[in-house]
Formats: sequence, structure tokens, C-alpha cells
Amino acid sequence: MGWQGVYGLNNRKGQDAMNRDMILGLIRHLATFGGGLLVTKGVTDAGTVETAAGALVTIVGIIWSVIEKRNRAP
Repeated sequence: MGWQGVYGLNNRKGQDAMNRDMILGLIRHLATFGGGLLVTKGVTDAGTVETAAGALVTIVGIIWSVIEKRNRAP
């Protein structure tokens, strides 16, 4: 079992596995939380945090999609 199995990322039927939407949602919430801390400390503003969190989730989603398609290729 590789690291995917350890972290519950296998997508086999009958297993409790974290899917792509769950992980991207978690990343979005963590980015928003971190951004909230930066806003509280006055480092940035809420609009910038919202934009950065959205961009982060989009980039991770694109990378994930490319990796999945590359792994499926014959």
C-alpha cells in the first residue's frame, strides 16, 4: 500500500476514501483560515484572501486533473 492508501486516497468501491471534492474543500478552508489570520494581523485584506484561496484551489485542481489523466494514459 502506497501513501494514497495511508491517507485514504484510494478510490476503490466499498472503501471510505477521501475524494477530490473533499480534499479541494479542505484546502479551500485551510487557505481561508490562514488568510483570516493574515487579515487579523493587518498583513492583507479580505478581498485578497478570497482571490488567493480561489486561485490556490483552482491550481491544485488543475494539477490533480493532469496527474490523474497522466496516470490513466495507456
